[in-house]
Amino acid sequence: MLSFLRVDDVDDVVLAQVSALKRRVPIVYLILILNTVFLSYSHHGAGPAAITLIAPGAIVSLMIVRLMYWRRLQAIEFTPAQARRVIRIATWLAGAVGLLLLAWATIMLQYDVSGGPNKMTGDGHVVFYAGVTTICCMVLLMHLASAALFAMMTVIPAFCCYLIYEGGRIELVVAVNLLLVAFVMLHVLREYSIEFREAVVARRNLAQMSETTSLLANTDAVTGLPNRRHLFGELDRSRNAGESYGIIVLDLDGFKQVNDLHGHLVGDRVLVEVGHRLSALVPDGACFARMGGDEFAVFLRGGRSSGDLLELSHQLICSLRMPIATSGVVVTVGACAGISTADPADAVDFLSDHYKQADYALFHVKKNGRGSAAIFSPLHEESIQFESTIEQCRGRPIWSRKFRLPSNRWCARRPAKLSPTRRWRAGTTHSWARSLRRNSFRWPSGPSSSSRCRAWC
Repeated sequence: MLSFLRVDDVDDVVLAQVSALKRRVPIVYLILILNTVFLSYSHHGAGPAAITLIAPGAIVSLMIVRLMYWRRLQAIEFTPAQARRVIRIATWLAGAVGLLLLAWATIMLQYDVSGGPNKMTGDGHVVFYAGVTTICCMVLLMHLASAALFAMMTVIPAFCCYLIYEGGRIELVVAVNLLLVAFVMLHVLREYSIEFREAVVARRNLAQMSETTSLLANTDAVTGLPNRRHLFGELDRSRNAGESYGIIVLDLDGFKQVNDLHGHLVGDRVLVEVGHRLSALVPDGACFARMGGDEFAVFLRGGRSSGDLLELSHQLICSLRMPIATSGVVVTVGACAGISTADPADAVDFLSDHYKQADYALFHVKKNGRGSAAIFSPLHEESIQFESTIEQCRGRPIWSRKFRLPSNRWCARRPAKLSPTRRWRAGTTHSWARSLRRNSFRWPSGPSSSSRCRAWC
């Protein structure tokens, strides 16, 4: 039982005990005040005023002060060291208040108040005051087993010994009854204290597991940077807050060759070094994340101009031009960037539009000149959709197979001067489109161009 008098060594348990005390101790003091006032009233006139009025008045005043003190503690957040100090003070005060009230109640037993035939006497009220009030306080202090145990051990055994020594058969039975009830309450107190501690520890472990899971779900395993999930969460919060924002999507050049030549372990270390270099240049408050593979992204809040984003993109690209030495090899990678900005007035979803715009700008840079950056333009999207539509119509890239032109199904104009069995060695669909234009072929334009292309093919 002495172990219950020690302060717990787990910080979360101590803080949980103090949090419970903030709610329970004011109720304890309120019960003690009311019961003391009622006992003083029932014995008014039966003894000296110093015993029936002044003494309880002083005791009630002290308890009112303590009640107000605990009320002020409601809004205070304690550190573990402060919480342990509060617990020690509360434990010793529980024993001190119990001894004080026990002494006063024992004195009140000397002044019997008869309630008349078949009525409760003053002694019965004192026994009720000492026993029931103590048990009630124990129930309210079950979160702090040390205080509840100290209060019970200072009141119930001493009061029962007094009843046995000074009373007769009835007092003996009442004392034994109080001791039995106290023993049962002691067992309940012990079980509850253990369960309370286990519940607090389990809640702490659950919170730690949840935090760890959230960290793993929002962190890239290779570089330790935030991942795609974390970045998209930041984007959603910024959009919901009505903030303007910009995003830079970077893709490494030559990283596949590093993986193929030196292996994935060296590739991972290169990604870590790239993350360190880029993180050093990202402004404070921005979110820098690895999106997957060799793609990174920077999310910037606030009304930044396109020129500022373009300048930052060039700084990021330039930082990667220096060789990277790792695992005994020296490699060089480059980067290109696509930029997109969004305004709070935009009514589009970032994930389905603005991020895609940055990707379109990035694809444009990769096709037309690596090692640079570009701000999204609608022409980027039209060009990529144009080529994607052609590839989808043919089932696979048009330069990988023979291409047949059924001229009678294309248009009523003069057919294109192209060989039906010509192999497309140009490498991109742009050369094919230019060949069609040189032969007076005009590609259909407008919103239905993609559907018309599919119909022709």
